[in-house]
Amino acid sequence: MSRIEPRATWQLSELAEIWRYRELLWMLALRDLKIRYKQTAVGVAWAVLQPLVTLGLFGTLFNLLQAAPSSSGLPYALTTYCGLLPWQVFSSSVTLSARSLVTNQDLIRKVYFPRILVPAIPLVIGLIDFAIASTVLVAMMIAYQIEPTRAILLSPLFVGMTALAALGAGLWLSALNSLYRDVQQATPA
Repeated sequence: MSRIEPRATWQLSELAEIWRYRELLWMLALRDLKIRYKQTAVGVAWAVLQPLVTLGLFGTLFNLLQAAPSSSGLPYALTTYCGLLPWQVFSSSVTLSARSLVTNQDLIRKVYFPRILVPAIPLVIGLIDFAIASTVLVAMMIAYQIEPTRAILLSPLFVGMTALAALGAGLWLSALNSLYRDVQQATPA
């Protein structure tokens, strides 16, 4: 039996190979997205409900503690929701990426494709959920009569940095989880 050894350096040709398999990444992400929402009563609305429920819990908690949580002058709900959206992308992507190699081990053994795609699938799903949940953010801004400033042009940069951080942590944890299943227990479900 032959053993696959890692290369000493990262090569540009590997990025080109990942780009060639981008349709596979998209199709696997759609497959997982359909499976995720297939037999749920609410369906895709979970992408909106998760941050809204967390927002409600934070609002209730800070209201009970009588804290003044928003020092920016913006409504607390809007400020918190803006922070929750990237956190949801990061948290769900890292958690699901950590389990991805173990979950898809049959696929990995049968067909060749760049293995980096498997931990990237949860990130694609997280970004889709982010786009859906962002519509609520726009509605909240309209409801609170908040006009976006030029700073909103930086939001793709911050979402991209969040995505790269989630991918990096997810790749690292998925590799560790394939060796030590304790990682699966350490990441929240």
